[in-house]
Amino acid sequence: MLIDDDEIHSNLCYELILKSGITDSVSIFNDAEEALQYIEKHSGQPKELPDLVFLDINMPFMDGWEFLDAYEAIKSKIEKQIVLILLTSSVYKNDIEKAKQYKSVVEYIKTPISITKLLETREEYFNKVKAV
Repeated sequence: MLIDDDEIHSNLCYELILKSGITDSVSIFNDAEEALQYIEKHSGQPKELPDLVFLDINMPFMDGWEFLDAYEAIKSKIEKQIVLILLTSSVYKNDIEKAKQYKSVVEYIKTPISITKLLETREEYFNKVKAV
């Protein structure tokens, strides 16, 4: 799942994710609240939930931080471990430090993203899932 309000950036990331081969399916949400509602609606249906979520921080309406706060509140009801990765243009040290406070966030990736970084992330993701 890719959550980013910038349609051009979303489409670019979508193409890179598919080209990298880390998955054959990517759901794009340009609204974090809609993505959260989708996850909440399917919380008891693990096959309908994403394995991995790439989340932007700076979005209108519900930003990435608000999404993370709401996700943390419903996480115990979700019948699947979802790996959350912040994928953002923010280089602010405060944002990087704040991301570390969320147990659900496994990585903070600054854009632009590359296929190499996606492949490294896939390896790291599989290692985290195996450890659980």
